[in-house]
Amino acid sequence: MFCRYCGKEMQEGQEYCGHCGRKNSPGQQKKQSPLLIIACVVCVVLLGIAAAVSVFWAGRKFLRKTEKTSQEKRAESPVVEEEEYLAGVACVINGDKKYGFIDKDGEEVIPPRYDLIGEFQENGLAKVSQKIEGADGESDYYWGCINKKGEEIIPIKYEFIGLFQNGLAEAEINAGKDNDGDSRTLSGYINERGEEVIPLVYDSVGKFGENGLAVIGEQVGEDADGYRILKYGFINRQGKEVIPVQYDSIYGFAENSLCPVAKESGKDADGDAEYTWGFINEKGEEVIPLQYDDVRTFSENGLVAVAKKTGIDQNQEAEYKWGFIDETGREVIPLIYDDVRDFDTGSLAPIARKTGKYVDGDPEYEWGYVNEEGQEIVSFQYGKAEGFAENGLAAVGKKTGETASGDLEYTWGFINEKGEEEIPMQYDEVGFFYENGLVSVARKLGEDEDGDAVYAWGCIDSTGRKIVPLQYEDVYLSHSDDWILTEMEAGQDEYDFTFYEYEYFDTSGKSVLKLPAKYIDADPFEKIS
Repeated sequence: MFCRYCGKEMQEGQEYCGHCGRKNSPGQQKKQSPLLIIACVVCVVLLGIAAAVSVFWAGRKFLRKTEKTSQEKRAESPVVEEEEYLAGVACVINGDKKYGFIDKDGEEVIPPRYDLIGEFQENGLAKVSQKIEGADGESDYYWGCINKKGEEIIPIKYEFIGLFQNGLAEAEINAGKDNDGDSRTLSGYINERGEEVIPLVYDSVGKFGENGLAVIGEQVGEDADGYRILKYGFINRQGKEVIPVQYDSIYGFAENSLCPVAKESGKDADGDAEYTWGFINEKGEEVIPLQYDDVRTFSENGLVAVAKKTGIDQNQEAEYKWGFIDETGREVIPLIYDDVRDFDTGSLAPIARKTGKYVDGDPEYEWGYVNEEGQEIVSFQYGKAEGFAENGLAAVGKKTGETASGDLEYTWGFINEKGEEEIPMQYDEVGFFYENGLVSVARKLGEDEDGDAVYAWGCIDSTGRKIVPLQYEDVYLSHSDDWILTEMEAGQDEYDFTFYEYEYFDTSGKSVLKLPAKYIDADPFEKIS
């Protein structure tokens, strides 16, 4: 899944984004995630075929009975399609939630029959899952892959399948029970034909990078709570270990061919491991010594955030001072900040200093921005600050209060790299700008019975112009299509499933597709070829 606020990838089930630190509720995550139920859509280039005529009746879209479906027209067309899009949808069948895919005509090109789905990738494959009863009588979700015709290319037999990268994807199988009776899995790699090209013998694996290397983990023991202790290294595409399994924690390689690695240096007050971090190259050489207590990954400008521990707060949480170093390990921006974020695509990075503590003891920050030379360009004045998007705008927020449940509230707007306010501070929540120049924004309507904020969502462009009015329960944007998806609750059925009204808009704010009321879930359209 992806964080709806900064767009960075998150692990499935992760509540707080590791990049921007903001909370993503399950309802917020589901449309931004390409790992679980992402969607994509079919926009077809057809020559020599009559255009489809559609009508709207009672607010729902139906094809006339005399018209051919988009599948029939595609079959007759001599023209090869240049672009294709699909979107994931879900409906209730015999009391169960089932997922499939629709095209931009609203037709079910792959009928809802799966218990879970993933995204269609550039190779034309999508992960699909069905709940299957195992030999022990317990049911679990197993994964495989289908193509755009709905044909099963990789059998539905894996505990997990990752995203394909450079032709290979992580795959995980059930390997029985451990000594405590918990399920044990083993991982390896499959290709796009489903062949297990690197045996499933590892306790943990990661994606293959552009450099042809992937992280692997091997269990070396268990901690006091019974959790696995792993050591990490790297293998190449032939399955050969090229960097020995020796590190206690590890990230992937950045574009500059440097990778953060760590070894355990001790335990904190709770007995959790503490690490010392450095960086290795693709030969496994430690080019920046293991000397930092926390690090991030390198940005495109060749700078990386690093930190050293300075003490323990009243909640027994470690306190750090952050700064930035370059690829040689030279300190470019001193380690003087209480928190920082990456440079991302802009020339400025968010920096923070503590101004006090909240009632629960958590620190309160003021945020500003620093440039690559360490000059503080935007003064410390914001309660929240995000990285700059490619359009040169960054979301900033100022604290306005708290909800009844204790969550902090902010008023948000957008600034440019000079610190000038481009879009006024007037929204109660904001997302992140997509490549099409659109961003989701919201205003608070009130609070629910649990004291949590209730919002009305809409969409604006980079000038602040409203594209979709702020009146929907949620609004979702696509990484590869301009259509905007809106969601409104429409009631519940006898199985207590909640139904929604899903409607798609173009970038002018015109409604282009309204889905029938039978759907209980839908995703934005994504280009798949």
